[in-house]
Amino acid sequence: NDDVLLYVSTESGYRSPGATISPVPIDPSLITFEEEESDMTEIGMKGTFMDGRLRLNAAYYDYTFDGYQTKWDNVTALSEGVTKQVQGGIFNNNDASISGIDLEYAYVVNPDLTLGGSYTSTDSEYDAGSIGYANDPSYSGSTAATRDVSGQRVNDDAESSFTFYLDHTVPA
Repeated sequence: NDDVLLYVSTESGYRSPGATISPVPIDPSLITFEEEESDMTEIGMKGTFMDGRLRLNAAYYDYTFDGYQTKWDNVTALSEGVTKQVQGGIFNNNDASISGIDLEYAYVVNPDLTLGGSYTSTDSEYDAGSIGYANDPSYSGSTAATRDVSGQRVNDDAESSFTFYLDHTVPA
């Protein structure tokens, strides 16, 4: 209706495969990484209430990644028969998921004063069986040190954030 919009959105994405560029010679199997495909679904609501004085937006989103491309820094790898730290990092692929909610509001107290804010909660993690490269000076394998990253966060963003604002206008 005029005051409430409900929506569902779906999207898909693609990132092409590529190659890691490193000044340190590394095993050729570590250089290339595969394509990434993603699917996203968002369900949301945008509403205006109380004769336009209250605006409320809410959304739930869910992303799934097949072959999520990740760059790993400070990787220990075998280079020309010696274990070294790879400058520039190495990319690889894993499956991952990100989901969360966004809530945003604004309340017009009077023509000169608006109170508002938002809340965001995001959960991101690598799927079971995901492997990341690691910095391990004791590594003695044939390519690069790895570790299990299953269940770990995909990135280092905040899991939850809360904001509040007060907008007061004074005629000049």
